[in-house]
Amino acid sequence: MSDDWESFFSDEAEHPEKKKPVAKKKRSIKRPSRSAKVKKKARPRTESVKDTRDHLQEVKWFFEDIEPGDTPIFIGIDPGSEGAIGLIHPNKASRHTAVDIPTVQMETSKKTKKGNKAKRTVYDIGQIWQYFEIIKEWRHRVVICLEKTQSQPQDTPLTAYSMGAAYNMWPLFLHSHGLVMEDIIPSVWKRKMGLLKQDKEASRLAAQKLFPMAPLSRKGDHNRAEALLIAEAIRRRRSE
Repeated sequence: MSDDWESFFSDEAEHPEKKKPVAKKKRSIKRPSRSAKVKKKARPRTESVKDTRDHLQEVKWFFEDIEPGDTPIFIGIDPGSEGAIGLIHPNKASRHTAVDIPTVQMETSKKTKKGNKAKRTVYDIGQIWQYFEIIKEWRHRVVICLEKTQSQPQDTPLTAYSMGAAYNMWPLFLHSHGLVMEDIIPSVWKRKMGLLKQDKEASRLAAQKLFPMAPLSRKGDHNRAEALLIAEAIRRRRSE
């Protein structure tokens, strides 16, 4: 046997071929794409019930069964375009009520992204006037309390102006009907009602307990609730 063959066999004996390890197959994990939408449980809609009451008739209905006497009739006003008027009946708990401050949509010179004319909410002075034409007949017994609005440092100049205009209309309006009013800042009436640093939903729930027959079933009725609580706060302050 030649030397070449000898060296071949000797090398094969010294260095046998090693079997290559078989690579394990990796399992592919399917992950949801980022664009996939996660289905959430639908929340119950509490705002679907519309208020179909005639608010002017509601005010008339409130004053129908008031007994003769000098027991005060307390009225609270939460001013603003989304505000309300709360009325506490002097002798019938079933007649405590609250109505929204009437508003209308007015077109402005600005335009929306779609090119339509933008609108803003303003007081419906004519409808408010009708409310107080009814109320002024009881001016000798009515006690009106108006929440004094206060602008915050983070408010824009336009917001601060709008809040001031919404508040300052009321003293002139009430005086023109021969009605006397007093004002109260939010922190004072909320402290009186145990609601300091509480949110609007807490106010609504508190008002529901005090005035179970009042129209406060929707979460959006928090302004009506606060108007009633303002009236209740002034009633308690007068009785102290």
